[in-house]
Amino acid sequence: MARSGPLLTEAQWKKIAPLLPRPPKQRKGGRPWIDKPSKMNEAAFQAAIDEVAAASSRLLHSLETNALPRNREEEAAKAKARAAARFGD
Repeated sequence: MARSGPLLTEAQWKKIAPLLPRPPKQRKGGRPWIDKPSKMNEAAFQAAIDEVAAASSRLLHSLETNALPRNREEEAAKAKARAAARFGD
């Protein structure tokens, strides 16, 4: 689902522009100081997070297996036996 246009119109930008924080002035140049993600990209970023979460949820719920569930205690005992055989404890 690629977007073919800007997320906000010029009129919307004019309304929110005064609300956006201005970056602090730098004393010695270099990269600007940033402590939070850009407010302009926050909506797009949150939408992308939601889409990825939904896709991964659908993937996890669609996976199937024919294997029996494992018992944690049995698997731990097998691992200890393998370690004892390998390291001689």
